[in-house]
Amino acid sequence: MALVLVLWVVTLLTIMAGSFALSIRREASVISSVRDSAEASAIARAGIIIAQKMLLNPDKNERWLADGTVYPVEYGGAEIRIKIVSEQGKINLNKAKKKLLENMVKYFDDEDDRAVKIADAILDWRDTNDLVRLHGAEKAQYQDEGLKYEPRNKPFQSIEELQLVLGVDQELYKKLEPLITIYSKKGNVDKNTASETVLAILEGQTQEQQEEKRQKKETEIKDEQDELSNLFDPKKNKNKSIIQGAFTIFSEAKLENGAKSMIKTIIRRMSPPIKGKPPFLVSSWSRLYSSDVSLFEAEEE
Repeated sequence: MALVLVLWVVTLLTIMAGSFALSIRREASVISSVRDSAEASAIARAGIIIAQKMLLNPDKNERWLADGTVYPVEYGGAEIRIKIVSEQGKINLNKAKKKLLENMVKYFDDEDDRAVKIADAILDWRDTNDLVRLHGAEKAQYQDEGLKYEPRNKPFQSIEELQLVLGVDQELYKKLEPLITIYSKKGNVDKNTASETVLAILEGQTQEQQEEKRQKKETEIKDEQDELSNLFDPKKNKNKSIIQGAFTIFSEAKLENGAKSMIKTIIRRMSPPIKGKPPFLVSSWSRLYSSDVSLFEAEEE
């Protein structure tokens, strides 16, 4: 009996010791993960500062472009990938005219009726009255859909607000999100900093039409010399070296052990500059925990 009792006690102590060791390992793993995440986040923040510095580089040839180019940087023993996009090259939700809003929706969905309805709903959301446009939506239409909110009847305060507009689902918003802004000062899109998608929308093209045009163009210049190809490639001839306006900056850091952190911020250039004040004003700052595309993966592609 004494032997059996001793064996049970030893077994119990072994189980307790194993459980304690497992718990310690798990806690150590969590602490290590939190530490790595904090370190990667701090380095990603440094990437934002580096991007601001490169935007202000007095040498135009060395100045970074706000065209979505991914720039590699090494800092603090880690790798950083930085991308800058000019807000002037996007479609302003608060200033875009109806036709442009329709083209924006039709690019992803060639149903004319839906494009017209969403365009009118956007205009009804941002105007200052309760008058319903022909295909628009005001308070009554939102109530008919069982929604417990109504149009703001004021300019959009953020691009995320577009998700509340009647007819805009999550799938469409994800497609539109990289193309829209509220930070550009003009209603017209700056074609020098606009993406190929925005340029296609400005021309009233759909995705299919843009792809057909691209393939046709590639066929036409297939046998041409590089100099001639550059001549016909508007993207390569754009002057995107700008330092004014608003910019979206993506900064992603990767440590040696593979830990990553990405930060997205929207900054505006102070104009005119104020002595003793930072050259840029931060309008938005967020950490992307589940980014669809890593800047490192995009670089590899």
